[in-house]
Amino acid sequence: MKKKSLTLLLSSGVIMLSAVSLHNAPATANSTRFFCGSNQGVPVTYASTPRGNVPVVRWKSNYFSRSGYTPQRRCDEVASRLQTYHSNGKLEYITAGIMNGQPVVCVSSSLGGRCQGLLLTLRPKDRASRVIQQLFDIRSGASGPIQQSSSRPYINFQELLDNRPVDTSPLPEVTPSTSPGSQNQQPTNEGLLW
Repeated sequence: MKKKSLTLLLSSGVIMLSAVSLHNAPATANSTRFFCGSNQGVPVTYASTPRGNVPVVRWKSNYFSRSGYTPQRRCDEVASRLQTYHSNGKLEYITAGIMNGQPVVCVSSSLGGRCQGLLLTLRPKDRASRVIQQLFDIRSGASGPIQQSSSRPYINFQELLDNRPVDTSPLPEVTPSTSPGSQNQQPTNEGLLW
Protein backbone atom coordinates (compact mmCIF):
# COMPACT_ATOMS: atom_id res chain seq x y z
CA MET A 1 0.00 0.00 0.00
CA LYS A 2 2.85 2.36 0.89
CA LYS A 3 4.57 1.52 -2.39
CA LYS A 4 1.42 2.42 -4.41
CA SER A 5 1.06 5.74 -2.57
CA LEU A 6 4.71 6.60 -3.12
CA THR A 7 4.48 5.69 -6.83
CA LEU A 8 1.30 7.77 -7.22
CA LEU A 9 2.88 10.71 -5.40
CA LEU A 10 6.04 10.60 -7.54
CA SER A 11 4.04 10.26 -10.77
CA SER A 12 1.86 13.23 -9.81
CA GLY A 13 4.95 15.28 -8.97
CA VAL A 14 6.57 14.53 -12.33
CA ILE A 15 3.39 15.45 -14.20
CA MET A 16 3.04 18.72 -12.26
CA LEU A 17 6.68 19.67 -12.85
CA SER A 18 6.33 18.92 -16.56
CA ALA A 19 3.22 21.06 -16.79
CA VAL A 20 4.87 23.95 -14.93
CA SER A 21 8.02 23.83 -17.09
CA LEU A 22 5.96 23.72 -20.30
CA HIS A 23 3.88 26.64 -19.08
CA ASN A 24 6.97 28.70 -18.22
CA ALA A 25 8.95 27.83 -21.38
CA PRO A 26 9.04 30.88 -23.63
CA ALA A 27 7.67 30.42 -27.11
CA THR A 28 10.19 31.79 -29.60
CA ALA A 29 7.58 33.55 -31.73
CA ASN A 30 5.77 35.09 -28.77
CA SER A 31 8.90 36.20 -26.94
CA THR A 32 9.91 38.73 -29.61
CA ARG A 33 9.50 42.32 -28.46
CA PHE A 34 9.98 45.40 -30.62
CA PHE A 35 11.42 48.66 -29.32
CA CYS A 36 13.21 51.80 -30.42
CA GLY A 37 16.82 52.13 -29.32
CA SER A 38 19.84 54.04 -30.55
CA ASN A 39 23.08 53.10 -32.28
CA GLN A 40 25.73 55.78 -32.83
CA GLY A 41 23.11 58.47 -32.23
CA VAL A 42 20.69 57.09 -34.83
CA PRO A 43 17.25 55.78 -33.80
CA VAL A 44 16.96 52.05 -34.55
CA THR A 45 13.90 49.81 -34.46
CA TYR A 46 15.02 46.57 -32.81
CA ALA A 47 13.48 43.16 -32.32
CA SER A 48 14.44 41.68 -28.97
CA THR A 49 14.61 37.94 -29.70
CA PRO A 50 15.88 34.91 -27.76
CA ARG A 51 19.13 35.28 -29.78
CA GLY A 52 19.56 38.96 -28.80
CA ASN A 53 18.61 42.39 -30.14
CA VAL A 54 18.25 42.36 -33.91
CA PRO A 55 18.35 45.73 -35.74
CA VAL A 56 15.36 45.94 -38.08
CA VAL A 57 15.50 49.54 -39.40
CA ARG A 58 17.90 52.45 -38.80
CA TRP A 59 16.05 55.78 -39.11
CA LYS A 60 18.03 58.70 -40.46
CA SER A 61 16.11 60.37 -43.30
CA ASN A 62 14.41 63.62 -42.37
CA TYR A 63 12.11 63.68 -45.41
CA PHE A 64 8.94 63.58 -43.28
CA SER A 65 10.27 65.73 -40.40
CA ARG A 66 8.46 68.89 -41.51
CA SER A 67 5.16 67.09 -41.05
CA GLY A 68 6.21 65.99 -37.55
CA TYR A 69 7.53 62.54 -38.45
CA THR A 70 11.14 62.78 -37.29
CA PRO A 71 13.37 59.71 -37.43
CA GLN A 72 12.71 59.26 -33.68
CA ARG A 73 8.94 59.41 -34.07
CA ARG A 74 8.99 56.96 -37.00
CA CYS A 75 11.20 54.61 -35.00
CA ASP A 76 8.79 54.69 -32.05
CA GLU A 77 5.69 54.31 -34.19
CA VAL A 78 7.03 51.46 -36.34
CA ALA A 79 8.28 49.60 -33.24
CA SER A 80 4.82 49.94 -31.70
CA ARG A 81 3.09 48.83 -34.92
CA LEU A 82 5.40 45.84 -35.33
CA GLN A 83 4.61 44.81 -31.75
CA THR A 84 0.87 45.12 -32.32
CA TYR A 85 0.91 43.18 -35.59
CA HIS A 86 3.21 40.53 -34.08
CA SER A 87 0.86 40.11 -31.10
CA ASN A 88 -2.16 39.88 -33.45
CA GLY A 89 -0.53 37.25 -35.69
CA LYS A 90 -0.40 39.53 -38.75
CA LEU A 91 3.38 39.94 -38.91
CA GLU A 92 4.31 37.10 -41.24
CA TYR A 93 5.29 39.13 -44.31
CA ILE A 94 6.29 42.71 -45.08
CA THR A 95 4.98 43.93 -48.43
CA ALA A 96 3.92 47.07 -50.28
CA GLY A 97 0.53 48.42 -51.16
CA ILE A 98 -1.68 51.46 -51.42
CA MET A 99 -3.64 52.79 -48.44
CA ASN A 100 -5.69 56.00 -48.59
CA GLY A 101 -4.22 56.67 -52.03
CA GLN A 102 -0.64 56.64 -50.70
CA PRO A 103 2.11 54.07 -51.35
CA VAL A 104 2.90 52.21 -48.14
CA VAL A 105 4.98 49.46 -46.59
CA CYS A 106 2.60 47.15 -44.77
CA VAL A 107 2.23 43.71 -43.16
CA SER A 108 0.39 40.62 -44.35
CA SER A 109 -0.28 37.31 -42.66
CA SER A 110 0.18 35.36 -45.89
CA LEU A 111 2.37 35.28 -49.00
CA GLY A 112 0.45 37.05 -51.74
CA GLY A 113 -2.01 38.41 -49.19
CA ARG A 114 -3.36 41.92 -48.96
CA CYS A 115 -2.04 44.66 -46.68
CA GLN A 116 -3.42 44.10 -43.20
CA GLY A 117 -1.66 46.90 -41.36
CA LEU A 118 0.34 50.03 -42.10
CA LEU A 119 4.02 50.15 -41.17
CA LEU A 120 4.94 53.41 -42.89
CA THR A 121 3.90 55.70 -45.71
CA LEU A 122 6.27 56.21 -48.62
CA ARG A 123 7.02 59.29 -50.66
CA PRO A 124 4.95 59.39 -53.87
CA LYS A 125 8.10 59.08 -56.01
CA ASP A 126 9.39 55.97 -54.18
CA ARG A 127 9.37 52.52 -55.82
CA ALA A 128 7.94 50.33 -53.09
CA SER A 129 9.91 47.18 -53.94
CA ARG A 130 13.20 49.07 -53.92
CA VAL A 131 12.35 50.82 -50.66
CA ILE A 132 11.50 47.51 -49.00
CA GLN A 133 14.82 46.05 -50.11
CA GLN A 134 16.67 49.10 -48.81
CA LEU A 135 14.59 49.50 -45.68
CA PHE A 136 15.27 45.97 -44.53
CA ASP A 137 18.80 45.94 -46.03
CA ILE A 138 18.21 43.05 -48.42
CA ARG A 139 20.80 42.80 -51.16
CA SER A 140 19.40 42.53 -54.67
CA GLY A 141 19.93 39.09 -56.10
CA ALA A 142 20.97 37.58 -52.78
CA SER A 143 19.07 34.58 -51.59
CA GLY A 144 17.05 35.49 -48.56
CA PRO A 145 13.63 36.18 -47.20
CA ILE A 146 12.30 38.30 -50.08
CA GLN A 147 9.86 36.72 -52.53
CA GLN A 148 7.80 38.14 -55.38
CA SER A 149 4.09 37.52 -55.66
CA SER A 150 1.76 39.41 -57.98
CA SER A 151 4.72 41.71 -58.81
CA ARG A 152 4.84 42.82 -55.16
CA PRO A 153 7.75 41.95 -52.88
CA TYR A 154 7.06 39.89 -49.77
CA ILE A 155 9.62 39.56 -46.98
CA ASN A 156 9.28 36.58 -44.68
CA PHE A 157 9.76 38.53 -41.47
CA GLN A 158 10.70 35.63 -39.19
CA GLU A 159 13.32 34.49 -41.70
CA LEU A 160 14.67 38.04 -41.79
CA LEU A 161 15.01 38.08 -37.99
CA ASP A 162 16.52 34.61 -37.88
CA ASN A 163 19.22 35.46 -40.45
CA ARG A 164 20.14 38.98 -39.41
CA PRO A 165 23.05 39.33 -36.97
CA VAL A 166 22.33 40.54 -33.45
CA ASP A 167 23.59 43.90 -32.27
CA THR A 168 26.17 43.46 -29.54
CA SER A 169 26.64 47.17 -28.78
CA PRO A 170 24.99 48.72 -25.71
CA LEU A 171 21.51 50.02 -26.45
CA PRO A 172 20.62 53.24 -24.66
CA GLU A 173 17.02 54.25 -25.11
CA VAL A 174 16.58 57.10 -27.59
CA THR A 175 15.30 60.40 -26.29
CA PRO A 176 13.29 62.50 -28.75
CA SER A 177 15.22 65.23 -30.51
CA THR A 178 13.59 68.63 -30.91
CA SER A 179 15.77 69.72 -33.82
CA PRO A 180 16.85 66.86 -36.07
CA GLY A 181 19.84 67.48 -38.34
CA SER A 182 19.58 67.06 -42.06
CA GLN A 183 21.17 63.73 -42.88
CA ASN A 184 21.07 61.56 -45.99
CA GLN A 185 20.01 57.95 -46.42
CA GLN A 186 22.95 55.54 -46.14
CA PRO A 187 22.45 51.77 -46.31
CA THR A 188 24.37 49.76 -43.70
CA ASN A 189 24.60 46.16 -42.64
CA GLU A 190 22.26 46.97 -39.76
CA GLY A 191 19.20 48.00 -41.75
CA LEU A 192 18.56 51.12 -43.74
CA LEU A 193 19.28 54.59 -42.51
CA TRP A 194 15.83 55.64 -43.56
